[in-house]
This record gives sequence, structure tokens and C-alpha cells, in this order.
Amino acid sequence: MSDAIIGRSRDQLFDVFDNYAYERKAEVDRYELGPNTGMLKSYVLETADHGDSPDVEKALGATQWRAHRVGREELFRVQGSQGVIGYAEPLGSRYIVLHSYGKTEPMDRAVRRAVMDAPDLDFLWLAGETFMVLWRQYILPKSPSSFVSIKCEQRNSFESGRTQDIWYDEEQEQADVTSEGYDEVGGADRRATSSAFTERALRLEQILSEFQRIYPAFRAVKMLRFPGEERGGYDVWSWGKMTHRAPSFREGRSQLVEITRLYDSVTTAIEEAIWLNLEPVDLPGGPSMRIGGAPVIFEFSSPLPDQTFQNLVSTTFEQGRGPLRLWGNPISLGERKVHVYGLDLHLWQRLYMELTPQRFLFILPHGTCGNTVHRLMTNLQRFVDPAVTMTIGDTAYAELFENALLGREVVRA
Repeated sequence: MSDAIIGRSRDQLFDVFDNYAYERKAEVDRYELGPNTGMLKSYVLETADHGDSPDVEKALGATQWRAHRVGREELFRVQGSQGVIGYAEPLGSRYIVLHSYGKTEPMDRAVRRAVMDAPDLDFLWLAGETFMVLWRQYILPKSPSSFVSIKCEQRNSFESGRTQDIWYDEEQEQADVTSEGYDEVGGADRRATSSAFTERALRLEQILSEFQRIYPAFRAVKMLRFPGEERGGYDVWSWGKMTHRAPSFREGRSQLVEITRLYDSVTTAIEEAIWLNLEPVDLPGGPSMRIGGAPVIFEFSSPLPDQTFQNLVSTTFEQGRGPLRLWGNPISLGERKVHVYGLDLHLWQRLYMELTPQRFLFILPHGTCGNTVHRLMTNLQRFVDPAVTMTIGDTAYAELFENALLGREVVRA
């Protein structure tokens, strides 16, 4: 698609994207998608702005990209070293959506690299529990007879001392085995489970529930396809990416907006519940102070092996690597307990952590981004323990989204 054909308004751009999505869907149906043709994709990025609307030019200015407003619209042309890579628009109070028609593999890698190198940016993280709530509240009631695809993947990345880069290409995993025969997903010395299912929604609900009961690795959902109204669907990935595999861009964008709004309401409620702060109170003996804020507690289904626990602490905090995106000074209180005074590498906010093989406890001071909680849950589930549970106060993680959908109090203190 040439940038010259893009109009100077939101509606003109969306018309072009609708036509592009329609053409690509037709090519996919005929098995004629060219090797250098990219599917239309939308990436949701969380920013440091928590006001009325994020500043797109400022947010992307921390990357190697540059954003330029299109006309008078809240729409921005995003340029990299090789030219235009897509178009961005603000969404809600803190999110940016980058729409791109570039080839999938280089675009995915470019987006991951840009976010990981920019402290002001993070992904929209969707854990397995979040996907299951979306599945049961959005897909099953609306499209019970539609074919739905779901992908699950759980990798025990910290079992060995060789923690590889987790940012492989999500849509090229059929090439997991290299010419040398090395399995890049599982590796030679750690466990991995990767599965994909396509089935009618009602039938898939029965299958998946049984599989998750028998083998918890199927709880680590990394992609769920939302059916389109006509045909095809929209692949939503655990790191906030949507691949448009249906003939309407606008329909997919509408679904992404709905998901992001739900996610935003939960994130805001998390922040209000967890922020550590001092509150003045009046007592009979005179004014005093009360400590507010609920801890975030992750409980593993069984204690982590000592080597796994030590590798996770070393990789995350001492080396500043790995999917949790944290850094800090671990203070060992024996082989099986560690205190960490650390930083969230998104926004450089302080965190206080108590880690044991059985549970991780996080205290987040006022101002810490609630997106941190989503990132921890998603990546602990996928790379450490698929059956990990998380609670804030008396509220389990999945309940946060269910409560937000049903209009109930999101977090119970």
C-alpha cells in the first residue's frame, strides 16, 4: 500500500484500511496471499499519560519513530528509518493504537523493540484469565456457532540457566525447528507446551474446559480469535496485538476499542486499590495515620523448584532481563526467601517485593502503573506456572474483569 493513496482524514484512512482488509481476506481465502504482503495489524500501547488523552508525538518520541499529525485529526503518521510504518491514534486516557499493514515479522519485532527500549511505553497485557472472561462474556453469547481459534503456550523458561529472548515472532511459529534441528520453543532441556484449536465456540468451550482441568498449561492462552460478523475473525494476542483476518477493519477496531476500555477500567481500579499511602484518621486519642493499599499476591500451584526460583530472581533483578521487566537489589534471607527493593522498568516506579518459591508479594507505592500487575500475571502464567493465581485484597484476578463487565465494585478491599 502506498502512503500516497492515504487521505488526510480519519474516515479516508479507515476506508483505505477497510478495502485493504477486504482484499487480504479474499487472498487468504484463495491461498494467494503474497510472501511480501502483510496482514493489517493493530498494536495497543500503554503510555505514561493518564489524563484526558495521550500525547502521541511525545510518547512515540522516546522511540526511533516519529509521529506527525495528519491534518487536524487525532491521527498520526508514524515514520521509521525505512519510511512510513503505520498510523497511530490515541485511545482513551492512556493508550495508543498503531495500525500497520507492514509484513508481520519485521513489524512485530520493531514494535517489541520500540516498547522495550522506551520506559514510557508498555504493552496491553492479556493473561489467560482475561481471555477466558472475554471468551465467556463476548464470544459465547454472541457467536456460539461460529468457528473460533485459540492458541495456548506455556514455557518453563527459568528451569535452566539459559533464558532465551522471549520476543520471537508470534505468527511464524510453524518454523520453530531450525535447519540444525534445534527446537527453539522448548529447547533441549526445558518443558514447553504449544497447542492450537479451531472449533465451533460451544464445542470448544467443552474441550478447553476439560483440557484446562487435566493439564493447566492450557490456561496460558496467548491468542484468541474473535469471530467477524460476516466471515473470518480478529486474532487478539496476549501482548495487545490484533491481526485483522476479516474483511472489515472498522469492525475489528470496534472490538479492540471495547477490549481496551474494559482493560482501562480494571487497571484504574487496580491502582486505586493497591497504591501504598498514608491516610489521616481521627481517633479518640487524637489524629493519627493509617496505611492504605492492598498487596498484590501471586500464589503458585506448587512451590517452584529451587533452581527455577534462583534463575528467575537472578535473570529478572541481577541481570535486568526476562519478561517481567523489573530490576532491583535482591536481598537473600536464606535460600528460599528474597526481599527486593526494585524498579518497574516501565515508568521507573519503585516496588517492594517479598519472593518465595510458593508466593510473590508486591507492594506498589502511589503512582505505580497498574499495568504492571497485568504484565506480571500474563508472564508469570506463561513462563513460570500456568496455574498461578493472583489476588488483590479479597478479589481474584479474573473477578476484576467480571466485576467491571457487570458494573460491580471491581476490587473488594
